[in-house]
Amino acid sequence: MVKSHKFICAFAALALVLSLAAIVIPSQASVQALSDGNNPPNVPSNPLPTNYAADVSINAYLSWIGGDPDAADMVTYDVYFGTSLSPTFKERTLPYSATQSPINYSPGILNYNTTYYWQIVAWDNHGTSTPGPVWQFTTGAAPNNPPKMPSSPLPTNYAIDVSIDVPLSWVGGDPDVGDMVTYDVYFGTSLSPTFKERTVPYSATQSPIIYNPGTLNYNTKYYWQVVAWDNHGDFSTGPVWEFTTQTSDIFAYYRGLGLNPDVVETTDLLNAIGDWAGGTIPPGFTQAISTIQLLQLIGEWAG
Repeated sequence: MVKSHKFICAFAALALVLSLAAIVIPSQASVQALSDGNNPPNVPSNPLPTNYAADVSINAYLSWIGGDPDAADMVTYDVYFGTSLSPTFKERTLPYSATQSPINYSPGILNYNTTYYWQIVAWDNHGTSTPGPVWQFTTGAAPNNPPKMPSSPLPTNYAIDVSIDVPLSWVGGDPDVGDMVTYDVYFGTSLSPTFKERTVPYSATQSPIIYNPGTLNYNTKYYWQVVAWDNHGDFSTGPVWEFTTQTSDIFAYYRGLGLNPDVVETTDLLNAIGDWAGGTIPPGFTQAISTIQLLQLIGEWAG
């Protein structure tokens, strides 16, 4: 019975010693905290752009929540930013008060369609730091630019005495070098020319573009316009241009039908008589040969 009592007393004494030791003997970290009373800065959080954000503006600002539990402390932030998983140190911010949040930082104008990684390390004025996690976001794709306005027409605007076999050409293209461009061609004898056709696609850098309107009429004013379309559905409308073809020379036309274009041969005259009798309009002309013109040809042939 005496032995049991002694055992109980010894156990109680040991428990008392251990409890006193836990109170009296602090850990090394506790000793340090008690010695200076400093807490490390808060872990940087709440990033903007949010982590894994997509389609972010290339003019985006970075922001985060920082601060320090010690209200009197000042906090600076090391900004790491780049396109690798281990972003590059960029700069240390000015000191902020422990309660100031959010903190903003401008990384400058970014590249389109690019993934960026960033990290913030907070430092208080006691030299204690707290690193935040590595965040990431991806910028949006580059916006589409419309095609260039068609320009530099040939024949030049208001040109006269233009050949009836003239091809049309213009400078086109697109500022987005990866785009393909098609061209709607409007052509006719009215101020609002008629749509003729859409060309095949051309690369954004291919110029000039050439279109053949066919054989035209003599002494006629033509109007034409080109509308450029890219493969994104954007378009640019060129101005309405105009030119006038050369004056008709019906005598030269009939002389040119034979072997010698300088004289009226029998075959030339027979063709002219047939056209006159049938009211046939020669290619490139707006009316058939008149009686006076036919008589002049007969005179040349007879002489």
